[in-house]
Order: sequence, then structure tokens, then C-alpha cells
Amino acid sequence: MSGTSISFGSPTTFEAANSYYISATFDNNSGKSVIVYNDATSSYNGTAVVFASDNFVTNLTTENYIGLAAEAISNGATGKVNILGGVNSGQTGLTTAQTYYVQADGTLATSAGNPSVVAGTAISDTKVLIWKS
Repeated sequence: MSGTSISFGSPTTFEAANSYYISATFDNNSGKSVIVYNDATSSYNGTAVVFASDNFVTNLTTENYIGLAAEAISNGATGKVNILGGVNSGQTGLTTAQTYYVQADGTLATSAGNPSVVAGTAISDTKVLIWKS
């Protein structure tokens, strides 16, 4: 979606058999949809599929990265952010001295995502020194 225009990629068939659609939902945090339906080829048993688009949309860029949330923040809520030059202590399982990158879904990883955005360097297993390349 761009402004008031919407475009679609290639269609995907989730069930080619004679089925009856029941419900679908979308998880904005993971970019996945769950589709639940009755499968006519299986005595109308309830069936569910999870659909994850290869085109999960993010607005992350190297230009708009300013830091890491200092605490758990819900979508649309306000909260504190540790900015460039600061230390974020809200992490777990980090490897000291390892560079971490922000992934399109907001998580951190030791390999660059797309786009490649450096989050900072782990200074302990729970803290990241935030810097920008």
C-alpha cells in the first residue's frame, strides 16, 4: 500500500480442494496470517494454515534507526528509547563483543538483515552499546 493505492503480488492458493472458509486473522508483529476452514476432502474436519508473506513490509532504514526501546512497548504506545551512544539493557542471550543488526521484524541478530542496519555491539549478555555504522 502506498498512499491511497494498493497493489498485489502473485496469488497464492491455500487450499485447492472443495473447502468452506471459516475465518482468518493477521498477526502484525510476525507478518503472518492464520486461515481456518472446513476441509471437504477430509470429512469437513477443521484445518488451519499459517501464511507468511515473503514481502513483509517494514519501514526500517539506516536513516530512521535511532536506537532501541528501553522497555517493552505495545504497538501505538509511547515509551523510552535508548538512542545512539547509549546502552540498552533490555536484551537476553547476547554474545559479548558481537555486533548485532536490527532485523525487519524488530529483532536483533548477528547477521545483517535487509536493509542492513547495525544496532550496536553487545557489552554483556544483556546490554548493547548502541551505535550506527
